[in-house]
Amino acid sequence: MNIKLKEHEALLALLVVVLFIGIVVHAVFLSSTKNIISSTEAINDQYKKAYQLYLKIKSNNSSNRVFKSNLLLFVQKLQGIDDLKKKIVGASLAGDNTLHLRLTMLNLNELVDVLKTIEGYSNIDIAKFSISRSFISKDKVDLIVVLRKEE
Repeated sequence: MNIKLKEHEALLALLVVVLFIGIVVHAVFLSSTKNIISSTEAINDQYKKAYQLYLKIKSNNSSNRVFKSNLLLFVQKLQGIDDLKKKIVGASLAGDNTLHLRLTMLNLNELVDVLKTIEGYSNIDIAKFSISRSFISKDKVDLIVVLRKEE
């Protein structure tokens, strides 16, 4: 009888340990799942806020300005922006309404200035756009953009 009682106590102790381990594992998984869900929701909220800011900026900056001249004259306009004259390494027309433009060694502010200038005209659209890290300086970028002017 003592043997059966010890077996029952051992089985009961094993059952308690297994239940305890199960509860701990469940709590850990539940906690990590809640953390993942909350961080995903936070990221979604940030994207929504950024998108709303983008829409607000786009609506505020929607311009009715029309660039009437040749697109090569648009390059001259870009050269008027601080120090961009040295950074425009290629500009060529493909037809009357398409401009291939290559700029190198741009910092973030210069890149934003170029894009704002392009966006400032309602009849100039970006057909292709490529940004790559500069080979010369890793904190600068190279920009290749194809612009189209609508008549």
